[in-house]
Amino acid sequence: MLRITISLTILAAIGSAFPIAQDPRAAVIALPRRTEIATSGKVFSKEAAARDRLRVKAKYGSAKREGQLEKRNASTSHKRSIHPGAKRAVSDISTATAAPDTSAPSATPLTTAASPGASATARYGMEPLTDVYEDGIDERYIWVPKSPSQFIMARLQNSTVDFDTGSSDLWVPLTNCTTSADPVDPTASTKCFGDLFNCSASTTCHGSSTIFNITYEDGSQTSGKVATDTVTIAGLTVHSQGFGAVDRETGGASSGPESGLLGLGFPDNAVSQKTPWFISLAESGALAMDVFAFYMTRLGSDGSELCIGCINNLKYTGNISYHKLDPNATDGMQLYWNTPSTGFQYGDNALEATDGFSAIIDSGTSLIYIPTAAATKLYKSIPGSKNQSSELGAGFWSYPCNTTLDEISLVLGNNSYAVNPLDFNIGRVSNTSSDCVGGIVGGDEGEGLAIIGDEFMKNWYSVFDYGNLRVGFAKAI
Repeated sequence: MLRITISLTILAAIGSAFPIAQDPRAAVIALPRRTEIATSGKVFSKEAAARDRLRVKAKYGSAKREGQLEKRNASTSHKRSIHPGAKRAVSDISTATAAPDTSAPSATPLTTAASPGASATARYGMEPLTDVYEDGIDERYIWVPKSPSQFIMARLQNSTVDFDTGSSDLWVPLTNCTTSADPVDPTASTKCFGDLFNCSASTTCHGSSTIFNITYEDGSQTSGKVATDTVTIAGLTVHSQGFGAVDRETGGASSGPESGLLGLGFPDNAVSQKTPWFISLAESGALAMDVFAFYMTRLGSDGSELCIGCINNLKYTGNISYHKLDPNATDGMQLYWNTPSTGFQYGDNALEATDGFSAIIDSGTSLIYIPTAAATKLYKSIPGSKNQSSELGAGFWSYPCNTTLDEISLVLGNNSYAVNPLDFNIGRVSNTSSDCVGGIVGGDEGEGLAIIGDEFMKNWYSVFDYGNLRVGFAKAI
């Protein structure tokens, strides 16, 4: 949530009743309920699926990759350097950590560890993340303030944001932002959705002439200029943070209940070419741990949260298994939170993808997208499955609703991570159909990449460890 108190601020309420001890360098943000990709009658929604696919294409499509390579080739260096905090030893990150690939929960509910030189000015915050549950899909987990006093900007301006690990920019719409459902015909423009940011009301907001533009596959756009301001989320502050000050949204770019987006990815993936908020925070030594972790509910229920600088041991069982990031999959640039995978497994049958793929853990995507060949291999293992690309959209498959599915798991290293059949089933093909649609979609969105969205993350407490450049998972409660 963007709150502006004479600055661009994303604040959580202080002193909530959350049963975790406060730490001045960590914040727990409760996420609002999320929407899903089926209607209330659990029927597949083409519209919701199309919205999700549009976001995926914008983040991972060929045009985006070409732009990244152009930026890299134009740079004097091969890639932007990454300096993870103090590069802490594993034992310094968690109070009970074993071996490089697993860490056990500590005896206290919240795992944090003090870092040398960490700022003591931050505050512990607790704010619910909303599970945006639309058309039967947990579409996005966004942060919505419950009252103006929880979100303090100039004149108590509020704005909602989607926390997205698959992108790297913060952007918010300005008070002069206009939107049009038709990206070609701007004549039907109206005011942009939601709470809008007034840069002129902030004494620390500074504009620039640098263009900010995100173009989607259908021609819709989010555009404006790059600006800077002080950004605070749950008491954790970065000064002079770059962001996209958006004054125009068209087509599908203007859909969704959130006003803006906060990317939690890496610098080389930033359209603004500004260091992302979380990485700025981590590299300043302001966090107890250079990590953030997601817990996601399902079916629009309350309880989702983002833990910044901490790991909430109340939200998972067993140990956290960690997997190193994989910059080689993206031409040596660390763009995403991605790690190597051999593919999926159906029951005891290992369905290894040709040459494997690199799995991007993406909180801003609802479904799971894997290479077409890997998806075909998976669904051929499910009796009665049908390719529904011509009816439902490219890459979608159906299977008989009365099928008792074997366990479907993502394989990372020596670990397999199962997806709950309730999450895999994203609704009947139609009201009268006996076939259901699978939530793993075939699509070659990026060469050798798979996008692992909330359908997976609802099952696994997900830790994003910048200090050690790895992702970790434990069974969510």
